[in-house]
Amino acid sequence: HELNHTDQIGWNRDPFNVRPSSGIDRSGADSSFKYFNLPDEIESMVIGMYERTKAENIELDELFDKYLVPFVLNGNLSKREYDKVFDTWLRHALENYPDAKLNTSDPRVKKIVNSI
Repeated sequence: HELNHTDQIGWNRDPFNVRPSSGIDRSGADSSFKYFNLPDEIESMVIGMYERTKAENIELDELFDKYLVPFVLNGNLSKREYDKVFDTWLRHALENYPDAKLNTSDPRVKKIVNSI
């Protein structure tokens, strides 16, 4: 995750990576939901978790759940916000990492996969 941020700025910038959010955008992302939907965070969260799934041999949607569900349980994300972040991250993964390991028997995953 953090290594991807270094590829979003400066001399090391990968031209295909999203540019970092401005300070104004980041200060406006005063909730978990807004933060998780910043373009540079979407990119970095998903690539970090994608790499982790390969190392741990688990499904990407499972890792999304492991990361996001505690935010729902502690009240920092509503169920609707969780669903939106999950959908956004999964769509980003499908577009950029088509080899990602997914649980396609999960109805949420199946619905998103079939919609693309």
